[in-house]
Amino acid sequence: QLQDQAIRLGVQDRVHVVPYVTPTAVPAYLSSADIGIICSHRTLNYELSLPTKLAEYLHAGLPVIASDLRTLSKFVREHQVGEVFDPDEPLSFEAAVERLHPRRQEVSANITTALLEELSWENQTHSLLELYSRLSDRRPAPPKKAIGWGLREGPQTRESAPESTEDGPQRGAWRELSPKSTVRLGLGP
Repeated sequence: QLQDQAIRLGVQDRVHVVPYVTPTAVPAYLSSADIGIICSHRTLNYELSLPTKLAEYLHAGLPVIASDLRTLSKFVREHQVGEVFDPDEPLSFEAAVERLHPRRQEVSANITTALLEELSWENQTHSLLELYSRLSDRRPAPPKKAIGWGLREGPQTRESAPESTEDGPQRGAWRELSPKSTVRLGLGP
């Protein structure tokens, strides 16, 4: 329907239907755009949460035009990363675009590293795991002890193998690479 409407309006060259990309590629894929647009109607879910597309747009370096929904508009205004419009008023959308378009670079400068870290999945997982743990009164198992980089690697015989520890048998350590080596990552079994 959108493609048919674009043809009727003579703007088909400006409407692009894009293929699926993996989640990790979304910000890079979006980064060629000028502005990210979040046109959501008022529903309880949209009023109470930030849509994933907000983080994707910001990670792509895009300022946003967002529906005036409680949580979303508060975030956009507080962080000054875009403009807000009334989703029930098309002229409000037009005005938001006219306000933001000439200020895109200025607004994009508000998309800071700290803001992107706050919106990263790596950061969000800590809060979510803490919430789930509190609600369920369960904690995930602690991560296994990591093998340190100070271990020394070399051939081992039964007689020269280090003794077992409470974590199991100790593995051979990494040996230091020669400064002349082109190897920067060593992998082993």
